[in-house]
Amino acid sequence: MARTHDMGGRPTEEPLNLHEHALADWEVAADAVAQALGARGIRTTDESRRAMEDMPAQDYLTL
Repeated sequence: MARTHDMGGRPTEEPLNLHEHALADWEVAADAVAQALGARGIRTTDESRRAMEDMPAQDYLTL
């Protein structure tokens, strides 16, 4: 059963937005924290993936 995060290949009427766009401040900060925690061995890629995969669909789709 496909989960919400696994959206590749699902039919949609919307074209992919391939244009560059400015990141929101929270996106830059979240990435910086994730990179710093990973570099120090505090957070792993597997932990992050598990958190995203277990996120409720209605929350994931707002990202």
